[in-house]
Amino acid sequence: MLSDKLTSEIWYEMSSSSGPGGQNVNRNRTRATACIIPLESKVLNNAQKLLIQRKLSHKISNDGVLRVSCEIHRSQMANKKQAYLHLIEVISGALITPKKRRATLPKYSSVERRIKEKKIRSEQKKFRQNRDYL
Repeated sequence: MLSDKLTSEIWYEMSSSSGPGGQNVNRNRTRATACIIPLESKVLNNAQKLLIQRKLSHKISNDGVLRVSCEIHRSQMANKKQAYLHLIEVISGALITPKKRRATLPKYSSVERRIKEKKIRSEQKKFRQNRDYL
């Protein structure tokens, strides 16, 4: 699948985390950032690259790198795995094209019911009017 093919193009950056872990956080670099350059990918075709560029433009940096960080776990490996899964989720979510909406007409019974209710409402309003009879 897509995740297996993209694995070779993803690299990781490790940095200090601000999450849970006590002194472990201060000593070890447990935050994992999964990075990929989608426009230079050999796995994605041009249409997919354009979709990613359009939908994830707010997440792609000026140098063209898509980064996803994770620092919720105490261990570096768990954060690395979580960042990888989140990156694949973000990319595959951007590649989904929504179905086109088919315009439909209201059912005959719905139209009939609406017109009937309008007539009833107009009759009620007519009876509320203050009429002067001669």
